[in-house]
Amino acid sequence: MKYRSLRICLLLAFSLSVISSALAKEPEAAEPGTAELAASQQGQGRGVVTGTLMDEQTREPLMFASLVLYAEADSAMVTGGISDESGRFAIEQVPFGRYYVEVNFVGYPKVTYDGIRIVRGEPVYDMGTIWIEPGAALLSEVTVEA
Repeated sequence: MKYRSLRICLLLAFSLSVISSALAKEPEAAEPGTAELAASQQGQGRGVVTGTLMDEQTREPLMFASLVLYAEADSAMVTGGISDESGRFAIEQVPFGRYYVEVNFVGYPKVTYDGIRIVRGEPVYDMGTIWIEPGAALLSEVTVEA
């Protein structure tokens, strides 16, 4: 249990540093349903990308994983977010357009998903449940000599 708490703390610190260095302001995770999100963002010419991150082996949610959204046209970073305790995320205030997202989580390989489209008639893009397999080798042995 102590190892799990340490892992969560390290993961949270890493995720926060990645997102805070990349973004001036982090969007808040949304609690309203899909219909409410669509209605609130459609009038602003913006949308939302939602989904849930899960560990393929343990079947547990990936808490506090960082997600960064990039424009498909020029790979410019647009915005990002962090998954919550249930692995759910909502990247809000996404301008209409085409995007891809990178998911980063300590101990897991970086995963990229493309084909995300936010348009006036469909301002909510639900990625569904994303299953991510942990990396095979996290750390190797190191010998320190004085």
